[in-house]
Amino acid sequence: MTESPQAARPPKRLRIHWSWDALSLGSLVGIAALLFVLWRLRGVLLVLVASIFLAYVLEPPVALLARCPIGRKRCIGRKAAAAIVVLGATLGIVLGIYWLAPVLWEELNRLGGELPRYYQLIETWMRDMANRRGMGLPVEFWTNVQDQYHALVQPEVEPLCLWIEAHATRGHFRELLKIRLRLLCLRVCLT
Repeated sequence: MTESPQAARPPKRLRIHWSWDALSLGSLVGIAALLFVLWRLRGVLLVLVASIFLAYVLEPPVALLARCPIGRKRCIGRKAAAAIVVLGATLGIVLGIYWLAPVLWEELNRLGGELPRYYQLIETWMRDMANRRGMGLPVEFWTNVQDQYHALVQPEVEPLCLWIEAHATRGHFRELLKIRLRLLCLRVCLT
């Protein structure tokens, strides 16, 4: 059985010719306008998304607490349950900050004390990489990395020192003096 030449060829596809017209140009302008409006409202949208998330997270405990009986035929009610849950969540966050703040402060102080050593470790590592042509890269590459690292790290020390001097009058002089001394040690290590 022989096939006809028409049956052997696949059917012709329609070619869609796209060109700029008023509809496509209007769509691009509309999308650009929408992106501009979203960019301008990003602060409001952030609050809106955060509030939706908070409502989603707090709704199950509120619904559970609203059904709790307080008498024979009475329940707490949705408004009172929402107030209790929000106050409980706020109290939990405040207590968490109260318990974690000293630990965080201690860790930050330890980090501040270790910064000069970390800086020296990074410097030594980059120098060793340049001397050994680390990772198969030329010495010029590692010299460039060191220059960029110094340009990134050194400008950060002076603004921190100025900030500490500005806030030293608020009664935290001893703690700020410790940080200032550590930063001076870091500045000496940088030079």
